[in-house]
Amino acid sequence: MTQIQSKFVTGQKTIVTPDQAGDVAAQVFYIDLAAALALNDIVELGVLPAYSRIVDATLDCDKLDTGGAPTLSLDVGIMSGVVGVLDGARTCGNELFAADTSARAGGTVSRLTKNAALRLADTDKDRSIGVKVVAAPQVGAVTGRIALIVYYIQ
Repeated sequence: MTQIQSKFVTGQKTIVTPDQAGDVAAQVFYIDLAAALALNDIVELGVLPAYSRIVDATLDCDKLDTGGAPTLSLDVGIMSGVVGVLDGARTCGNELFAADTSARAGGTVSRLTKNAALRLADTDKDRSIGVKVVAAPQVGAVTGRIALIVYYIQ
């Protein structure tokens, strides 16, 4: 397993924070992959700001499985541990998407599929949003983009 971090997690890109209670913020988190994904890889893609709750999300992936019978599946959810810390013990949930297959073909998007994302309690700490490879690609694309638009309120 490899843990890959986006520029949003490393502080190289700015994260939108709502400026008052009830305002909805929209943030596009993305990463341009430099290598093919493998089973159990986790991409630490974005950061859900402290006291925020998710109200919607859209997953947008390039074709990341170039095999004739693609097998790639991704979970998207909240990661354990501290934002930005590289630690092989960190895990990634599937509160937003479970075994999503949109990265098999690319050019399609998936809308939030689980109500678990809507029921996440807010917390006083920032939390990482991760993407985990739960079924390896038959033939992994060497490059490609994973993007996640997250709508959240405080």
